[in-house]
Amino acid sequence: MLAFEGLVVRGDGRGKELGFPTANVQMEKQVGDLEGSALGVYVARVEIGGDVKKGVANIGKKPTFNRSDTLSLEVHIPGFTGDLYGQKVKVELLKHLREEVAFSSVNELKKQISADVKRATQYKI
Repeated sequence: MLAFEGLVVRGDGRGKELGFPTANVQMEKQVGDLEGSALGVYVARVEIGGDVKKGVANIGKKPTFNRSDTLSLEVHIPGFTGDLYGQKVKVELLKHLREEVAFSSVNELKKQISADVKRATQYKI
């Protein structure tokens, strides 16, 4: 199992613009070995103040928008509407859905995120 804990911080706001708002997690504590795991999209279990939600997480370098080596963790929680900024969350990566790839257009990315969310919601946590 690979899990991260950290505060939710402000990101670039792209997830919200794409219709899939994400919590950007400042990775403070890690359980498990990232070296042995693929970067990419995962079904995730998200703990928020004792409450457990299903999420779709991306751990990687945002290659469609970003050309740096900075690793980030973002998680979309389908149906969640609250404000998580400044809250500590734990994100467990449960099932690898796909590797992280650079898309040639924002529309391609949106279609793929939609498919990822659909697949993830079918997974039991």
